[in-house]
Amino acid sequence: MEGEEKSRSTSGGITLRLFTVFAVAAVSVWANHEASKGFDIHVRNEIADATAARRFHLLFVADDRIDRMVLSSSRAAERLLYGENAQKRKKVVKRVSITVRLSASDQPGNTAFFAADAGNCAEQCFCYTIYVGSGILREKEDVWKVRRVVGSAVQKVMAYVWLSDGDGRTPAALLDGIAEYVTRASVGGEGLNVARVPTGEGNGRTGETNVSGSSRRGRSGECWLAEDPGEVAAFVGYCECMSSGFVARLNEKMAEGWRPEMVDEVLGTSSMRLCSSFSSALALASQSTQLIVTSTVASSSKDVSA
Repeated sequence: MEGEEKSRSTSGGITLRLFTVFAVAAVSVWANHEASKGFDIHVRNEIADATAARRFHLLFVADDRIDRMVLSSSRAAERLLYGENAQKRKKVVKRVSITVRLSASDQPGNTAFFAADAGNCAEQCFCYTIYVGSGILREKEDVWKVRRVVGSAVQKVMAYVWLSDGDGRTPAALLDGIAEYVTRASVGGEGLNVARVPTGEGNGRTGETNVSGSSRRGRSGECWLAEDPGEVAAFVGYCECMSSGFVARLNEKMAEGWRPEMVDEVLGTSSMRLCSSFSSALALASQSTQLIVTSTVASSSKDVSA
């Protein structure tokens, strides 16, 4: 009798655990389905290299990873660009169409690039194509790097989707810098090698991004008008540290239009003053790095001489 009771108890516990696992899985599938209703995600293969195509399929298509990348990138962009009250003031986006193309041609220095395809896109819809160079899928490239590069392109696209552009009047340098900030804050690191190419016009950001960077500011001297998106992104991050919620407040303001004074109003102080302190901090950091490198080289030279 005791053996039978133990057996029934054990089988009941196993059944309960299996039911819990299946229930959680079902809820997860349903949640992803609901979240993906506003997205059209397509994958296209344009190369003859069967090995690269198979690797791309295994890394991004077979387990629906590219779909999950788009959804998680959308949530990350919304969190940074809208803060806690995203649902109350969110930009109207009816549909987002993203096509990921495995391309035979690699741009020098880039492994992924994207373009807005607004010509075939309806109002309040956003259409983008992400081109993935076949070179990134060579066997020597580790999985983490490949997924990070493609994930960076997806994240930057979703940043542009949720970023307000002041009815088209916000300076492109600021928009590119904020999109770069969102990408770095979500994916991490610098030098993500994600460029834009000019293959469309309309409701999306188009044109080439200066990947190498020039570190030149706008003509009026504001850090948020620098030509290098990476420098603007660093300044935006600096402003966010100095005034928590700066990015979300600025994005909310830009939904109403654009005035250069908005940056100061949202910061609650002079952006020029912050730009000056930011530039000083960069100069000090650069000097410190230079001193460390010089010291290391001198030390190595002594070791070699010895």
